[in-house]
Amino acid sequence: MKNIITLICLIGLISCASNQRRKEDKQGMIFYNQGTQELADGEYTIALTHLQQANRMIPDNTHILNNLGMAYYFKGATDRAIKLINKSLELDSKNTAARMNLATIELKAKNYKRAEKLYLEILEDLTYMAQFRTYYNLGVLSLQQGRDQSALEYFAKALRENDTYCPAHQQLGNYYFKKGNYKHALKKYTDATYGTCYNNPIPHYHKAKALVKLGEFPKAEQTLNLVMEKFSSSKYFNLAKNELKRINQLKSSTNEEFDYSDRKILTPSF
Repeated sequence: MKNIITLICLIGLISCASNQRRKEDKQGMIFYNQGTQELADGEYTIALTHLQQANRMIPDNTHILNNLGMAYYFKGATDRAIKLINKSLELDSKNTAARMNLATIELKAKNYKRAEKLYLEILEDLTYMAQFRTYYNLGVLSLQQGRDQSALEYFAKALRENDTYCPAHQQLGNYYFKKGNYKHALKKYTDATYGTCYNNPIPHYHKAKALVKLGEFPKAEQTLNLVMEKFSSSKYFNLAKNELKRINQLKSSTNEEFDYSDRKILTPSF
């Protein structure tokens, strides 16, 4: 009888512990989802708080550790971020999102060999749905190393995977602009303004710069006015304003040259 009572008590304790574990897991996932959304919204301090709470309730979860690492990274604690993301990969070597985050941190730190190795490992994951980002990041890495041709090939691969990926169009526009090929630059900057990227001031502003180089002042002015109207609270408002002033100076200078040329023709010389 005593053994039966002991067994019943033990089962009761296990059941209580199991219920408590489920409760903590549920609460932990709520904190994880909150923190993940806040991380995406750029609210890094509150995201860090919620992801720390999630990690306390559900320790050794590869996804929580990855996002917690990124919260620390955005708060400037890079070493701690790397440690947590590495732990995330130790728990699940197939966590490609964690590997991508680690690679990008290494790229930002200019640890090119480590970053490239990680990106190439990501390319081996044939089920990863965002390989266009991998190709794009390899393109950025190549540019920073002065390997222009390799960068162009990677950006082209990124666009083959996702032809609406605006950052790749933007990078190609920057490359052509730097090389003085303003017509091609204009095409790529224009491509970078489509879809959701329409709400980004950067390609619009650079599109206007390319139009100025091509002497298409009315179109450039129209684009710069759009930047000032749509992005009035961004730094591109003042950049667009200054570029409009520069266009007026260029137009004035051009008109003076034509006026002087006409006077030379019309004024007789004795």
